[in-house]
Amino acid sequence: INFNKERLSGDGRTIPGPSRDIQSLMNELYRNGAGTNMQGVRIRINEDGSMEETASSGRQTSESERRLMRELQDAMSEGCRIVGTLWVAKVAGNFHFSLHGIPLNTLTSLFPELQTIDVAHHIHQLSFGVTAPGTQNPLDNVDRTAENSAGTFQYYLKVVPTMYEHKGSVIHTNQYSVTE
Repeated sequence: INFNKERLSGDGRTIPGPSRDIQSLMNELYRNGAGTNMQGVRIRINEDGSMEETASSGRQTSESERRLMRELQDAMSEGCRIVGTLWVAKVAGNFHFSLHGIPLNTLTSLFPELQTIDVAHHIHQLSFGVTAPGTQNPLDNVDRTAENSAGTFQYYLKVVPTMYEHKGSVIHTNQYSVTE
């Protein structure tokens, strides 16, 4: 497996540096004791990026809690580009790119204006093996956006071994069909 995840801004530019995933930020917030004390706290992110407590549990959030919540808000506004290669055996199997680890219910309790996670995506290229002349990969350059800004996408692929012969040379590759 050889994958790289590039961080992307809202307009698609690469953001340098490593990302903090949402789950690890939530874990740190809870490890610092904020989790049990954050009940009732509501944070609004203003258009200028400033944070404002709109409801309180009877105590003020600490500077470290506010820093973690700022990092959470920044992480939630990022997109990503996944680039890489995955070698698979010639047996039935599956692979997933998912958002299953994101605790949406907890995030919406802290950030009430957050209703959904944007799962829109663009697949630049997906192939299985060497690209032979005339090969068409049905998911290349596919754009998907969830209606109502919510939902998931599942692609079921059927991969078929293919031999391409041309002027005495043979290319062993694969083609696939897709059902959504």
